[in-house]
Amino acid sequence: MLHCNTKTILFTLTFLLKFLSKFEVKMKKTDQYTYRYNPIWVRFLTFFLATFFSILGVVTLVVVQGNLINIKEGEVVPSGSIRIRSNVKDFKVYINGKEKPTVDNVVTGIPEGEYIVEIVKPQYQKFETFTSVKNGLVTDVNVHLFLEKPKYNKILDALEIYFSDNQDFLFGLTSQNLFRKNFNSSLLSFLESDTQLILNSDSLIFNLLQESPNIKISPSGKFMLLNNDLKVYIFPTDFKINNDVPETYLITIPYTFNEVFWLDDETLIFTSDDLLFELNHKKNVSSIISIPSDENFSFYINKPESTIYYVNNNIFYKYNNDESTAIELPFDLINHELIFSNKEKVIFRNNSETIVFYFDIKNFYYFEDFIVEKFNNASDILIGYNDTGDIVALQLIKRLTSKSVDVVPIKPIPEFKDIDFQSINWSLNDSFFTFQKKNDPNTIYASTPQITQIIPVFKHKDGLFYKTLISQDAKSILVHTLSPVREVYRIQIEE
Repeated sequence: MLHCNTKTILFTLTFLLKFLSKFEVKMKKTDQYTYRYNPIWVRFLTFFLATFFSILGVVTLVVVQGNLINIKEGEVVPSGSIRIRSNVKDFKVYINGKEKPTVDNVVTGIPEGEYIVEIVKPQYQKFETFTSVKNGLVTDVNVHLFLEKPKYNKILDALEIYFSDNQDFLFGLTSQNLFRKNFNSSLLSFLESDTQLILNSDSLIFNLLQESPNIKISPSGKFMLLNNDLKVYIFPTDFKINNDVPETYLITIPYTFNEVFWLDDETLIFTSDDLLFELNHKKNVSSIISIPSDENFSFYINKPESTIYYVNNNIFYKYNNDESTAIELPFDLINHELIFSNKEKVIFRNNSETIVFYFDIKNFYYFEDFIVEKFNNASDILIGYNDTGDIVALQLIKRLTSKSVDVVPIKPIPEFKDIDFQSINWSLNDSFFTFQKKNDPNTIYASTPQITQIIPVFKHKDGLFYKTLISQDAKSILVHTLSPVREVYRIQIEE
């Protein structure tokens, strides 16, 4: 491809045009100046080259902007490009049914308009989506292809399974013991000779699990929390099995609580009907974060930021490093629940609307008759219901140059209407998510964020699913069945 910039074009034109004018010759003997014209063939050649480079410069600038020079009735046709972002290579691209060549996965010179884009690769299910092309812009199409026949195998039996946030460890609970396995999070497979027994049925605190199993793993997988309504134990996950577990692992909680969450490896967040408080289990120091004063109280724990965002008495707060800061919002909170928050934006909802506010550009977006159920921060896609009960999806595209956000409606396909929102599990690379349907609890489905197609990836005869986990590289899915027996399967969805 020929590259050219404005300075190069101007310099070339100036240099060539100089030869079209008279040129100066100094006479040796008289020291006088005389002028003569270049020969006609030189002027003709120079004029031709100047015209050629002028046209080339205009074409280059137009191509850089993503336009196509189309000699159709002597007009330039506004156009753009489509860039394919896919989990696989060596695929074919079809636009409105016609195969198109790509350079670095980009199809250029596409006139403005709406198109059907198909991505095809042998042994994979075809991907199809709708997209719009705008003048001078590159439209990204995120693609995830799934194997036509996903491979699966049973890897273990367990009553419960638990993962650390980084997926380095899997913890399994059986009727006889609690064990840890080192885990290859990319392949969703276990390493050889890696099983470590943590507790067995002879351990003093094993009965705690049998009475009311509640296990939570710290983000790094270094600590494990076990609790029921009466006691909370925290101990290292490399703990050596011992029939006489010391009571030093028993943590004293200063207040009654309903739920407990890990914020980081040291900090626990507890909730109750009238308190939100934290506890540093290493330093044995606790502090109250907030005392709920109305029914509008809700909170969101952002683990990557080690920050808690919460709403209390219609005021929005940020809690970090033992400091609580009120954040002024340009709208009123009336029975709004906090759905998501980070340093960039916050999302609220009530029973009739959704509000998204961006801190950096200080703009908020109000979606009447839309109730968000799930949000994916990586793709900025909200999925929820409208006022008629239909499932709706919206994608937010922030324009930093104009300090505004484009809201792109996504129309889910009819097969998506029976989705169980609680079963949605996003992949870490944002290329797809898994879910179950209310009317088909025996099947695991997958879809891309744009919800253009639904792929059944695993079906368990007469079985129900309890948990799903997508590997870090998004090539495998781990499925834990609930009935008729507790089994764990690995499904390979990409070679």
